[in-house]
Amino acid sequence: MQFTKETETAEISKYISDRITDYKNKNKIKFIELGYQFDQGGMVCVFFDTRENASPDGLWTMNLDGNCLPRPHWPSVFENYDENECAIMIGNLIKTTLLKLRDEGAFGSLNKYDDCELGIEEINGLFGWPNYEDRGKENLA
Repeated sequence: MQFTKETETAEISKYISDRITDYKNKNKIKFIELGYQFDQGGMVCVFFDTRENASPDGLWTMNLDGNCLPRPHWPSVFENYDENECAIMIGNLIKTTLLKLRDEGAFGSLNKYDDCELGIEEINGLFGWPNYEDRGKENLA
């Protein structure tokens, strides 16, 4: 399978929208984390964190079962490229997709705190958004 920005954006957007639609937990959401991995298994994961003190602490990595969009083609697509450049490119693609969905009101149906944040993290720490000191600025859901 080829990697095209258009295909990846469309499939990630649909996956996020489906996760929102399928979310049934009645607890208020404090943090919506999108995690991803491109080098070993290839996947994108949405994690709805309902802890009152939720933060970008990697908890999403303990909740992968049934929560991921498999991207099995990513490891072979990116095997000969600089891993930092790949992490940034995919992270920014996810960020653009996530903010577009937010601006279109996709998160409006969720039971979330007024200060619910969005965040993105590459599993090996090669990309993270927003910068920790910028939380609560452009990343509110």
